Amino acid sequence: MSKVKGWVLAFAVGGLYAVIGQIIWTAFAGALGADFPYLGQLTLLGMGVVALVLYIPGIHQRIAAVSGFGSILPFNGFAGGVADAYEGAVAETGQASKGVSAAIKLVLLVIGIGGLVDVIVGAIAFCVA
Repeated sequence: MSKVKGWVLAFAVGGLYAVIGQIIWTAFAGALGADFPYLGQLTLLGMGVVALVLYIPGIHQRIAAVSGFGSILPFNGFAGGVADAYEGAVAETGQASKGVSAAIKLVLLVIGIGGLVDVIVGAIAFCVA
């Protein structure tokens, strides 16, 4: 697969997941009101359910094979990525503890990089404002 095709698929899949997230948010906002204090958390929970529905029958894995990073960036893709890390480590080593370790490493890596990006963006915004 060419790099450009991979980029297009990553963008398309990530965008589609974002649309699904917006639909979930809109549904919760319509049902509970736009000022409901836990609307964001409910949306993430809904995206987690989407991840579960896509991961168990193997749909997420097939999407990830063609879209690369576009399938892991949204929250539901991240949940699938953590499950992939766990299953891969267990399949490789035969030990559930290695799977848990691989899943925790992925979560910490994503949170660490995300936190670092947040600090950098915040510092830039502070300096510019």
